[in-house]
Amino acid sequence: MLEGKGRIWKATAKGGQVVYIPFGITTDSAYPFTHKETVIVKLDPKNKRLIIEKEKNSKSDVTRGIDKSYRSQNHTNLKTPKHKGER
Repeated sequence: MLEGKGRIWKATAKGGQVVYIPFGITTDSAYPFTHKETVIVKLDPKNKRLIIEKEKNSKSDVTRGIDKSYRSQNHTNLKTPKHKGER
């Protein structure tokens, strides 16, 4: 099982949140999701876990090759943006 350190932050004024999943996990061949795919999110309070699953009727399996290709071509060469005052 792959493991990495993610982060959760507020995404909307109403309280929605976003979960960051580390690059090393999202680029692994076993990673089951594609960009902007709709997922099912479940809360398991007994085991203190958040479960993210594929939608049963998801069409993302058809576009998986396109999304993986896009990720490998466009996201591996991105440079970290410079902060104010850096050159």
